[in-house]
Amino acid sequence: MLSEKTINISIQKNRILFHYPSTPKEEISEKFPGVQISPHSTKAALAPLTNRNWNNTLKAIKELKKDSYQVILDKSVGDWVSSQKSEAIVRSEAAQILLQENHVEIEGLKLPLRKWQHTAVAFLEKATSTPFPSRVKLPEIQFPHSPAHDARRSQYKGAIIADEMGLGKTFEVMGHLLHKGEKAIIVVPASIQEDWVEKITKLVDCKIYRVTDSFDLNRAALSDIVVMSFGKLKKHVLTVGLLAGFQNRVVVIDEAQDIRNPGSGRNKRVQILTYFAKYTVAMTGTPVINNPRDLYPVLLATRRLWSPFNSFSEFNSRYSSSVNAQKEIMEKLKGVVCRRLKTSVWLDGPEKSIEEIWVPQTPRYKKLYQEVERDFVKWLRKSSADGKMSGLKKGQALVKIGVLRQICAASKLQIFRKILNRAISTGEQVVVFCNYNNPLINLAEAFANARGVSQGIEWAGCGLITGKQTVRARQQTISTFQKGKIGILFCATKAAGLGFDFTRSRLVFHLDLPWTPAAFEQASDRVHRIGQLRNCRVIKILCRDTVDERIQEIIFAKAEHTKNVLDDEDALERVQASVIKKLVGCYINN
Repeated sequence: MLSEKTINISIQKNRILFHYPSTPKEEISEKFPGVQISPHSTKAALAPLTNRNWNNTLKAIKELKKDSYQVILDKSVGDWVSSQKSEAIVRSEAAQILLQENHVEIEGLKLPLRKWQHTAVAFLEKATSTPFPSRVKLPEIQFPHSPAHDARRSQYKGAIIADEMGLGKTFEVMGHLLHKGEKAIIVVPASIQEDWVEKITKLVDCKIYRVTDSFDLNRAALSDIVVMSFGKLKKHVLTVGLLAGFQNRVVVIDEAQDIRNPGSGRNKRVQILTYFAKYTVAMTGTPVINNPRDLYPVLLATRRLWSPFNSFSEFNSRYSSSVNAQKEIMEKLKGVVCRRLKTSVWLDGPEKSIEEIWVPQTPRYKKLYQEVERDFVKWLRKSSADGKMSGLKKGQALVKIGVLRQICAASKLQIFRKILNRAISTGEQVVVFCNYNNPLINLAEAFANARGVSQGIEWAGCGLITGKQTVRARQQTISTFQKGKIGILFCATKAAGLGFDFTRSRLVFHLDLPWTPAAFEQASDRVHRIGQLRNCRVIKILCRDTVDERIQEIIFAKAEHTKNVLDDEDALERVQASVIKKLVGCYINN
């Protein structure tokens, strides 16, 4: 017979449920901090299934037993505890795989994998083996070219491939899919969709459906691999999601740092798609762009968000400021994230040096820059007179800073032309990055008739990549460069700073700096990657006493976050800068 002091505890849908037939609800609130009394029953309460609430529950159970309470734990509690232990074991085994060499027999690969890529394949096989309580509900319809309807699908927790740029994440993920015989939906930025299709074709023989203007469901259902852009996902997310659900497909998200904003439409669509997936593999060489909070959407999409957090705000408040809390993230990510640096695995690879060339502004541009900067400082002080600045004003400030950056970039062109002439005269093919199109167009016109010889091949002219060209046009320009037919590639950082291979060159110039160390490294590593046989040089062209110095400071600060979260000790060295104050603060305090 049950005691009058009886409490039943169970776990359902990520909640701890308390049923107390005879215990006053006041005692329940006192004994179990964080519980909410159910509005539908005076004899039930619940609490989110977080580590904190669970630990508080365990402590409360000990005290209740001392007070002669009868505590009955439902079978669901034992099942949950057992699943937590099993997951911990799998994560530990996955983490151990990364510490040793592995070789995975993969039938059907047209190109051999490197040692560290085999290790990544083994890691993915282990990391994606943790079952996830199936939550997907499929409509009762017969989906084209799919098995008979079954509302219950096996789902698993995913993983994150975060190897440094240039180590071959595409090969690692494709090796995993081929090894396990998985069909997949791969979502990528539009600029590298063609590059993905080309790499898959070189690596495996399979049916590839590249989504272009419209979405052909029959072609998609009959394919092994569907490759589509984030933009096309916007139009077809529910159809593609159902395709993943009915065919039990793996979802791969490339450049996963692009979903870092939880409120963005892009992130929301990715979360819908991954809801249906068998599991999700997120790929990114730069998992932390600005702050550890960037990880939240990626962890959510891969079903790896640990239990203390039910919202982005909770995650952000815990991990965005405290270094100790960021170290906690590192511990949680073991066995979930595969993160290797070139210096630790590509031991026979070429070196990469990062240099700075400080150039003076020409008198004309210096005068213009100082006038615009003076007006900006006046406006900035007026806009933040009360010590605060609205979101609208911050946006306006960034626009005005953008004007300063463009003037600064333009002021370097006269000297940079001489630097570039010297570089190509030595037989180098060169890649030049800039955030703004006008300086690139100016340079492309100036070097349109340039000639040279690189690695024994004569080249003529240059190529220009901006966001205004079609994806095919960009790919054609890059192919011409890689064949050694043109000598200089002028690239807008956003248009060509990720996903492409520029291994024909070993010399990169940055005419200005991106806002983040991630964008800087992504662009620089277009040359320093697998396929590169020569040592690489990355050269920043900078002006003293300008916005260049302040952006250096910001890059350093953001690299510090990367080091704290990913234990990436090279993060600071790779961007070589020094932190003083944040950009706007510098201007206000000048």
